[in-house]
Amino acid sequence: MSRCRHCGHSADAHVNNECAACGCVKLEVRDRAAREARLRTWIGKVELFVKNRWIVKEVRVKAMGHGGAAMKAVREAKALALKPRARIAQVRLTLVPVPKRGARKTF
Repeated sequence: MSRCRHCGHSADAHVNNECAACGCVKLEVRDRAAREARLRTWIGKVELFVKNRWIVKEVRVKAMGHGGAAMKAVREAKALALKPRARIAQVRLTLVPVPKRGARKTF
């Protein structure tokens, strides 16, 4: 479903570029493909301390920044390695960005 970038209402609520719900006159549909193109691939090595042992998982996630990548990596590693109610005492995380194709390395 396409939504307006300015008011957030669906494109169906806009008649002749005017929103019936809030009166917004700037109908611009969000471009989800452009957002997907800005995502970067990250490799996350997640270590979970559960019941006196470390469980190590390595996952690939797509996110824009390191904060979102960390959140997604921990969430995915927990889902892969543990049962739903397992208690985690400690988490260690290492993130490595995967370089985009054609990107130049600057040292």
